[in-house]
Amino acid sequence: MDMNIHIQISIRSNLGAICPGVNINRNFDIDWGVSSASSSPCSHIYAGIEPFSEPESRFLKSILEEYKETLTLYFSLQNTGGFLAYPWHYEKAASGMFRQHYLLGLDMIKAMGDNYTQDVGSIAYGDRISGTSSDYMAINEVLYAFNIDAAPRGSEGVEVAVEDIGIFIDKVWQAIRIAANNFIP
Repeated sequence: MDMNIHIQISIRSNLGAICPGVNINRNFDIDWGVSSASSSPCSHIYAGIEPFSEPESRFLKSILEEYKETLTLYFSLQNTGGFLAYPWHYEKAASGMFRQHYLLGLDMIKAMGDNYTQDVGSIAYGDRISGTSSDYMAINEVLYAFNIDAAPRGSEGVEVAVEDIGIFIDKVWQAIRIAANNFIP
């Protein structure tokens, strides 16, 4: 089974090192730029100049187009809060797969540790979020689409301390293993 992991922040910015660049998890064309997204390149929620303006989001779009018939499970990995979230992020409603996401999410959280919470994205984060990759995948018929926000937000913002990276990788891998095992006969 091939597993692809993508980075959520593009370092391409017309302001160079001054600003972080595009938040890839705001760069998809589902409700792009409407909620919890910024037009400022210096914002950590900068959505880009248009949907799919970044090579990372275009790459994921091409993966979906090529493997749409067989793609069933998708993860967007982030480091913003200790959540396991699923569609929808862009509206205050659950997808038709709410029950399935919830039940699988319980097992994934158990594998990661009980300090994670799960919910529909807009509820978990307390607001609507436009342009997420997991909503994009779900609207394009990928049955299971999750955001795993592996690291609690601390005084360092969204940066994970180097010494904590291995811990979060282990936790996330346990969740992915549980989910993938549900699809392997």
